[in-house]
Amino acid sequence: MTYGTGTAWQATYTEREAVRRGLISRKDYRQTVLWARTVVEHHQAAGTPRQSWEPNAVHIELLVGPDIENGEAELAGRLKDDVDPMLDRAQRHLAAARARLAAAEQHPLLLTTAESGRTYTCAEAASAVAAHDRTIEAGYAAGKTHHRPSNIWLKRIGGWAPWVEAVGLFAFLTYYLNVPLLQPWEDWLGWTFAVTVVVFAILGQTWLAHHAALSHNQAREATAENHRQHAEAARTRRTRYLLGAAVIAIAITGGMILRGLAALGDVSLGTSIVMALLAAVTGLLMPTMAYLAIALDGSRISRERDSLVAGLDQDFTGQTDYKTGAQGNLDLVTETVHVVTQKLLPDICASVQATVDTTHGRYNFGRIQIGGLVADPPSKTSLSVRQASDGAWQGQISTGIPGARAVDLVPLLDRASRLCALERERAALQTRHDAIPPHPWTSR
Repeated sequence: MTYGTGTAWQATYTEREAVRRGLISRKDYRQTVLWARTVVEHHQAAGTPRQSWEPNAVHIELLVGPDIENGEAELAGRLKDDVDPMLDRAQRHLAAARARLAAAEQHPLLLTTAESGRTYTCAEAASAVAAHDRTIEAGYAAGKTHHRPSNIWLKRIGGWAPWVEAVGLFAFLTYYLNVPLLQPWEDWLGWTFAVTVVVFAILGQTWLAHHAALSHNQAREATAENHRQHAEAARTRRTRYLLGAAVIAIAITGGMILRGLAALGDVSLGTSIVMALLAAVTGLLMPTMAYLAIALDGSRISRERDSLVAGLDQDFTGQTDYKTGAQGNLDLVTETVHVVTQKLLPDICASVQATVDTTHGRYNFGRIQIGGLVADPPSKTSLSVRQASDGAWQGQISTGIPGARAVDLVPLLDRASRLCALERERAALQTRHDAIPPHPWTSR
């Protein structure tokens, strides 16, 4: 029951009645009744007409302020914990995309082949590959097989052959000279002599075998192209180089056989044959494999073509990887912008609105407790965003209660502005990505 101005006031509902009817919780009842009494006493002292005992701004802040503060805290926390990490991640993706696009724009690179030492642009290299392909196919059609490269395993074995031979010769010399292989400090002079012999023998033999193989390869190509004088000169060079390499190979093989026989003493014929075969593998077979790997390795044109193809493949793959990686970064930024703008920010606003709207129950119950008010209770409102005259965006989430302050959305709008900046940068990088011309090797 309520009373008019100048009479004692009591609340409309007792605590038990309000709690039993589910109008308010016991805790909130006590706080609200105290608030309503404050409003009533204020108006009674001011002599306000009974029907106008509405709470003023100070009263409203006492009741509504904590809910607004909760909404502000929730807004700040959600922006910091949910939005900022996604914006930072998008910024990192843009930085990665920018770096990858810069690398992709450096392609196509210039290519220099080991065969001729000529430098090509990728477009020139692609044209050269097509011309070499036609030449090679015409040679095959004419029954010329000198363009065919060596077997891949022969190339690999030939590349390792000098190293294998060096290990075998080093072990042989150190054993023959009684030099501790793994303890050079015990006999530096003998160990150094052994190493010197191995290095000079292997380097000399490898150099001679390599040039002999190149000369043989040139002779094969000159013969196929009917350049008889060039072919004859190349064969002469091959023979000279081969003689020098053969002398070293025979010396190594013979020395190993003689030392092996002396070390083994009186052994069976089979053992001697096995030992001789092992020595021959080290001294003769290894340099022979190294020689054949080069001597039969196609032609100058086929090697040039293979070198260009390898370079073009590498350049094309490199640019493609950079462009693909950059596009992946840009797609992740697009996804982030969509998630934040379409899901996260609306969810935060709705959650903050729900938080501040919890004050309506206590506020309306407080007005009922005051009693005798003729004005309708305030309605809930939704957030509002507007652009000020200076172009800045402003927004707030309010309760709709007259005189109550609202949750300022400036922190959220700052994130929205950052999102717009990220999207503009993403669009600019996407334009850069799309403007990169197709690689000349794309059609291969």
